[in-house]
Order: sequence, then structure tokens, then C-alpha cells
Amino acid sequence: MSTRQKSIFILLIIICMCSCENIKSIFSSKHDINLYADAGEIFTDLIITEVFLDKNNQEYNWFEVYNPTDKGQYVQVFGLSNIRTPNLLPRKDDKGILIKPKEVVVFCADLKRFRENYDKLNTQCIELKALTLVSSEGGYFMISSQKHKETRGNNIRYGNPGQSINRKNIAGDEIIDFSSEKSYSRKIIINKNSKYLMKFDKTIPNPGYIV
Repeated sequence: MSTRQKSIFILLIIICMCSCENIKSIFSSKHDINLYADAGEIFTDLIITEVFLDKNNQEYNWFEVYNPTDKGQYVQVFGLSNIRTPNLLPRKDDKGILIKPKEVVVFCADLKRFRENYDKLNTQCIELKALTLVSSEGGYFMISSQKHKETRGNNIRYGNPGQSINRKNIAGDEIIDFSSEKSYSRKIIINKNSKYLMKFDKTIPNPGYIV
């Protein structure tokens, strides 16, 4: 076999290998198991469903947490990437903040200001003064339940993406931007008894109501 023939033969092998990989990816289990893979993931733990961050008036910051499960869940930890204190959560008792099944709790930087803006809201609100410490340069914050399970549902990246790049594997690609008028909200789709968390949309603030 000549040198030219050998080269052609090797080239054909490489082409065949690449084609096989493409076919394999099309029929891989990722496509079969979760039709919503591009839009979200399946969650059975606490979920941060709406976020409002105002860089210039941080006393108005707030976020909403939803419990999609059939059992009460406790928020036990709140952490900010720019603060070394491992837990900034105000504790009502040793277990943490209880969120009842299918209900939401709103954590706000200033309870009085929050109530002034959303005076008709009939939802449990917890004052979390640490929300005024959100970095203007960006970063991430997270909550944790008694399961101590970190997912995309309870990790939020915000501001400059470079400040939270080390959280990408957990929190995903989505970045919450600062805004003085709009919040970032995400829907939950129920399909075959599984709950799918969709991507964030910039919208009119609507705390306390799950879409």
C-alpha cells in the first residue's frame, strides 16, 4: 500500500469515528430521559423562584423560596460569596426557617420597606439584613435545607459572571442582573409527577405567587 493510500485510509477511519460519535450523542440517554434537559432540571428540594436585586438601593433586595415537596422543609443556611461567615440566616429556632408544603417564603433585606411596596401580600416574609451586603461587583448566594443538597435551584449567580464562575457547575449559566424595577422569575412545570425548573425571565415583581 502506497503512502497516499495509507493517508486516505487513515482519513476514512477518522471520518467514520466522528460520525459514530454524532449518532451516539443523538440517541444518548440524556435525550431520552429528560425532554426538558435544555430548559431545566428535575428538583425535589427547595427552589429559589424569584429574585430582586437593586445595586443602588440594596435595602429593597429580596428573593422568594418555594417548597415543591409534600413535606415541610427548613431553610437552614444562607450564604454570600463575598462574606466569609458561613451562615447569615436569622434563626427562629435550631431547625431554621420552616416552609410548608407547596408554599413560599420571601426573604427581604428590610421588612418595613418590603411591606410598603407589597402591602397586599399575604405570604410569610423573613427579614434578612445580610441581603444589603450583596456585592455590587457580582457573585453568588445560596440557601440550603436540612438535606444539605446544593442544586441549581438553590444557588443564584448575579452581576458580573466572572465573580461566580467557580459556581457554574452547580448554579448553571444563568446570571441575575441588577435592576431597580424588574425581578427575575422562573416557572415550575409539572410533567409526569416531576417538577421542572425553567429558566429565569425578567419580569414585573410578583413575590409570593408561583406561576
